[in-house]
Amino acid sequence: MQADYWKGEVDRAKTLLDKTQLRSPIDGVISTPHMDNLVGRRLQFGDTFAEVMDTSQAIVDVAVDDSDAAMLRAGQPAVVKLNSYATRTFHGTVQVVSPRAEAEQNARVFFARVLLQNEDGAVRSGMEGLGKIRVASYPAGYVLFRRPVLWIYSKLWSWFGW
Repeated sequence: MQADYWKGEVDRAKTLLDKTQLRSPIDGVISTPHMDNLVGRRLQFGDTFAEVMDTSQAIVDVAVDDSDAAMLRAGQPAVVKLNSYATRTFHGTVQVVSPRAEAEQNARVFFARVLLQNEDGAVRSGMEGLGKIRVASYPAGYVLFRRPVLWIYSKLWSWFGW
């Protein structure tokens, strides 16, 4: 009688286990490496089982030289070209411009965070490339002579302190 009882309990537990499904509140891809190593592991309350990444959008950080950072604003259109996709460009908008510069390759840069649509999941974490942000339309003279004029002004300012 005891054996039949425990056999029934085991069958009931197997049925409940077969009905068990894990669902994520978002659509995406499991980003946890080596999921097969978690088989048979007992989880405690609050333990992380798997991380799911939302791949419908990607956030890309574009480094902008500090001399050009004053022209950046949130909402400006941006284009990103990744090294992995030589013939494809990704379009997005600037969401945030970092308030603080960081040293990168002997230069000070600000980061513009660009939100890209990524329906096919092509953009992945760690990819590198180039980005362009459209700040505004300026006359050709302004574009050509802006950097030399700023350089001359900074030299004069350092000599005379205007």
